[in-house]
Amino acid sequence: MSETFYRMHQPDAPEFSAQNAWSAQWGVTWASDGSRYECVRCDGTGRDLTDQDEECPSCDGEGWLDADRGYSCCYSAEELLSYMDRHGVAVADDPVVIFEGVRVGTGGDGEPLAVPTGQVRWTTIGALRAEMAA
Repeated sequence: MSETFYRMHQPDAPEFSAQNAWSAQWGVTWASDGSRYECVRCDGTGRDLTDQDEECPSCDGEGWLDADRGYSCCYSAEELLSYMDRHGVAVADDPVVIFEGVRVGTGGDGEPLAVPTGQVRWTTIGALRAEMAA
């Protein structure tokens, strides 16, 4: 069943689409196709940082982990603004996408993961704040 979701989507991220709907924790280094990210436990080396003779137990020595399917998002503008305020990372002109999609899982912060399926509207954090204040 399709629902409406809100997401801050950085301009340098791959194009917003169902094909590119992948998520991971903040600050990871992504593979070019967005479906995997560099293992943070071994810094992508595949070696255990505490014992270089051992493979990294998180990524089994590959240096990469599969991303979660679906975009990290929120169910409402209020939730998104609150989340961004807690993390202190958003500025007024950061792009926000409001989209119809299907929830496919739960992200690392307990947020919904969703794949877009329908109508998309773009705005900014600042414009969304103004809408909520009106």
